[in-house]
Amino acid sequence: MNNRARYIIAGALFLLLIVFVEISRPPEVVWTPSFSRSDDIPFGSSLVFESIEDLFPGEPVNMMLEPLFNYPMVDNVTGNYMFIDLQLQFDEYDVRILLDLARRGHSIFLASLDFGEALQDSLNFDIASDYSFYGDTATVSLLGSVESKTYRFPRGFFSDFFSKVDTANAVMLGKTSMGNYNMIRQPFGKGAFYLSLLPHAFTNYYLVDKENVGYIEHALSFLPVNQVVWDEYYKEINSAARESSFRFVLSNAPLRYAYYTALAGILLFVIFQSRRIQRIIPIIRPPENTTVQFTNTISRLYLQNGDHHLMAGKLISHFKEHLHLQYGINSDELNKNATERLHRRSGIPTKDAEQVFNMIKRVEGKTEISEKELQKLHKEIETIYQRSR
Repeated sequence: MNNRARYIIAGALFLLLIVFVEISRPPEVVWTPSFSRSDDIPFGSSLVFESIEDLFPGEPVNMMLEPLFNYPMVDNVTGNYMFIDLQLQFDEYDVRILLDLARRGHSIFLASLDFGEALQDSLNFDIASDYSFYGDTATVSLLGSVESKTYRFPRGFFSDFFSKVDTANAVMLGKTSMGNYNMIRQPFGKGAFYLSLLPHAFTNYYLVDKENVGYIEHALSFLPVNQVVWDEYYKEINSAARESSFRFVLSNAPLRYAYYTALAGILLFVIFQSRRIQRIIPIIRPPENTTVQFTNTISRLYLQNGDHHLMAGKLISHFKEHLHLQYGINSDELNKNATERLHRRSGIPTKDAEQVFNMIKRVEGKTEISEKELQKLHKEIETIYQRSR
């Protein structure tokens, strides 16, 4: 037996070993949230989608596999449009279509942690996080439920809440144990928007939990009994799949095995056909940069302590150092001369420079400031940074 035959036999045995290992090993549990009706992973929504017919008896359940502007709308037939994902980044055109649907009598159900600025501005609401509610277990309840009951979700983070709503029209539907509202109904025209900050609650993981199975039923009972349009197009995981052919190959088992087989064949060719013997090159790992993690940790500590004046002092000190190093402006003399110098050297309007300098003086002259003042100071300083780049 020559060397060529040995290589072929060794390669074939190696490939058979790979196939055997892939087939025999148990499937891994995928914890990546997909919220897709076709995924039976913990944070998929296949079981939720199957239960829709029981929650809306006698009504058809349709899937949206294309953008809103392409989806056929039926006049004089109202429906429940359901969008569930970690982030629902609708553009302005999508928001106009959603508003028009609600105005004509449709119900728009949105469960997400981020609805996008366009929708938030249109419905006049804001979202914040309660860091005291940060943990592995969340206790929530629904208002106006058939029975008074709380639900405990043992996995994930459920600290977001509506910090601002249209109080003249919005109806509170759910809240956390801290008293923060995490589900609201916002009437609009003949229809309404139903906004929930608990997208994970509408997944397989929580539907199979006997203690929490009633949450989905109660949450969706606020919607009228109409036909359902279930979104699959706007989910982040499907958007990424549309943009990446390689992701599609890896998500399909036969294609994935073919890809791995090809890689194994190339590797065998390199190993057995390469004539050059090269010594092992040691791997030198670069030092890990933990500056960002450290900064985030310190920022969160400052935020939890609520010392807005101290945080403002840090912002002002960094800003003054920037003026000194970038433009040679003495940080102790933020007067009219400094304003003119900054204008000449950076092109920043004198009015804007004078405005931020005056605000710094006011903050430095106080012993305490509010969160609103801190946010305004940060906005003013950030404007100078952006214009000076």
